[in-house]
Amino acid sequence: YDRILKVYTQTGKRNCREVAHIYYAIAELYGLEGRFDNSGSYYDKAMEAIIRAEDADDNERIYVLAKVFQFYMGMYNYDRLRDIHQKISSFKLKNPKCGDDYVALGNIYDINGMHNDALEYYEKALELYLASLEEKHHKLGEIYGRLGTHAGMKQNFQEAINYYQKNLEVLERHG
Repeated sequence: YDRILKVYTQTGKRNCREVAHIYYAIAELYGLEGRFDNSGSYYDKAMEAIIRAEDADDNERIYVLAKVFQFYMGMYNYDRLRDIHQKISSFKLKNPKCGDDYVALGNIYDINGMHNDALEYYEKALELYLASLEEKHHKLGEIYGRLGTHAGMKQNFQEAINYYQKNLEVLERHG
C-alpha cells in the first residue's frame, strides 16, 4: 500500500478518491491487527483525502466519513466525533441513497444514546425521502417509525401518534 501511495503522489494524483480508499484499506488492516493508533491515523488520512478528492461525489464522501465516524464511536472519542459530524453536516445530499446513509448515521447516534443527533439525521433522511421516493415506499414508513419513537421519548405523544399513523398508512399502501 505504501508503494502504491508513493506512485499516486509522485504522479500528481494526490487529490483522487483512489488515494482515500487506499488509506481506508490500510486503516482497516491495522484495525484487524488491533493496532488502533495506526488505524486511527489512516482513517484520518482517508477522511482528509476523500474530502479533497476532485473525482469523488458527496455520496462517496459520506460513505468514507461514516466509516471513520464508526471507528471513533468505537474508540469513544467524542471530540473527534463532533469534528467528523460537522464535516458530514457540511454536505448537502440529494440522492435518495444518501437518505440511507443519514439513517445509518442516525442509528449509530441512537445506539450510543445521542438521541438528539440521531433525530437530526432521521429528519434529514425524511426530507430526502419525501423529495425523491413514492409516498408508499417502505423507507418512508421506517423513518416515520423512528421519528415516532423519538417523539415518544421526548413525551411529545401527539407527535408520536401522528408519525406512527403515517407509518401505518405507508405500510397499508405498500402491502
